[in-house]
Amino acid sequence: MLKVLAFGNTLHQEDKVAIDIARELTIPGVVFSECHSLDQALQAARGDTIILDVARGIDRVMLIDDLDRIKARHLYSLHDFDLGYFLKLMQSMGSLDSVRILALPYGRASHEVIDEVAQVLRSLVE
Repeated sequence: MLKVLAFGNTLHQEDKVAIDIARELTIPGVVFSECHSLDQALQAARGDTIILDVARGIDRVMLIDDLDRIKARHLYSLHDFDLGYFLKLMQSMGSLDSVRILALPYGRASHEVIDEVAQVLRSLVE
């Protein structure tokens, strides 16, 4: 069973796309879970896991399997502590098995990218 952890903030239209897709999409062999905290990600990210989240700077749905492709941000306060930084930190500590990110273009609505997401996930469970 492939685990997909959907991240986002349901209070912000641009940031809730992954959660909207997880609530709408049903794919045999795929289990969707909503994640609302980084602690949930750490607990759930064991084994083969896909993280579904929006990302700035891309124009299409992308499967990222190398965390080094995620742009590093400077931390000025705890508000800058984002999912990418958290994943890199956990990887450096040896706390992640296999995490891939299915990145959704920031600013696109769920109905615009849901077919691409479904296509990628179906290819991973076949």
